Amino acid sequence: MLLCQTIKIYTVMNKNYAYIIITVIIACFLFSSCKKKHFDITLIKTLNNTTDKELYYEVETGEGTKAIHIEQVNMDSVVFYKEGYITIYFLAMDIFIYPIKVHKEMLYNLTDTTMFEYITRSYEERSEAEKMFINNTTYNEYGDVYSKVYKEKVEITDTFLQLLPKDYSMLEKFPEYYGN
Repeated sequence: MLLCQTIKIYTVMNKNYAYIIITVIIACFLFSSCKKKHFDITLIKTLNNTTDKELYYEVETGEGTKAIHIEQVNMDSVVFYKEGYITIYFLAMDIFIYPIKVHKEMLYNLTDTTMFEYITRSYEERSEAEKMFINNTTYNEYGDVYSKVYKEKVEITDTFLQLLPKDYSMLEKFPEYYGN
């Protein structure tokens, strides 16, 4: 009787060891089949000034803040770039690399001391200026999963600028322009 119990325990222990060994082998296979893949993302924000006003455009993203000064009836861009490595695991079905997120955009009409601030959000009611800003923006993207370029082009019109409130703090923010 004691011999039968010993054989059963020994058999159960061998099964447990077999499961552990199989699990370790599978884990080694899965993790050894991981590879790192380089990715790069570019965001190009273009401002097309169709007015006779001088504008200052500032874009804040997770990759930093950049600004440009745009003369009358002119176009210019700010470019953000992000690169890194992503680990691809065995049996990975979907690979998603997050684009560069724009947190805030500021547009200063230097000629008329008006200002527009657009904060990226989707849960609040939008002003007329925000709606027009969104409607005047075109979006394009191209590339593959690992190398993607996002282009956003905003067209600034006189109609849009008329919706903006005065902001006299610009006199202090841009002393080189206003000569203070």
